[in-house]
Amino acid sequence: MISVANPLLRLGIIVLFAGLALILLSALLQTLTPANQGGVSSGVAGCVILLFIPICFGLGDTGFLPIIISLSLILTLALILINFLILRKLAGSGHSE
Repeated sequence: MISVANPLLRLGIIVLFAGLALILLSALLQTLTPANQGGVSSGVAGCVILLFIPICFGLGDTGFLPIIISLSLILTLALILINFLILRKLAGSGHSE
């Protein structure tokens, strides 16, 4: 077993595998759902963060728009918080002379 000492790296790996599991689960559920059901709509959405800019995209029902906007806002705030904490820790460790 590979030892992962950094807790952020461990969290990143867990989130990565959880995302892959959700993708596989959604594909499996989509294939098991009968195609002749009336009134069923679906869509896909995703967000990618480049530096501090979230880029969100979606395809499908327009009901996904509020979800995507909320997700991009949450991701942006989380990224700002993480950057603040990292910079604060780096600034604190620089004065240890």
